[in-house]
Amino acid sequence: MTPDPRDRGEQAAVDLTVWWYDQPCTVFYLASPYWETEGYGVDFLFSAYEAMVELMRVAAGRFVVSINDQPQIRDVFAGFDLAPLQLH
Repeated sequence: MTPDPRDRGEQAAVDLTVWWYDQPCTVFYLASPYWETEGYGVDFLFSAYEAMVELMRVAAGRFVVSINDQPQIRDVFAGFDLAPLQLH
């Protein structure tokens, strides 16, 4: 029997959504909790960012990620085009 990917929780839900809609013309928007900030009320380990990067590397679609500018974030997303935005 094949394991149900939904047993993996939220990450599996993201993986399934990307797999279902993934095409070269698809743009996915990821709004994850910002690294090293408080107040989201959920645990979001650094390994979750690493999983996002792995998913982005294998997907045919493109991604827009809203995330804070931290050295660790720049390291894990190295190899992708980063476009810092300044909001006023």
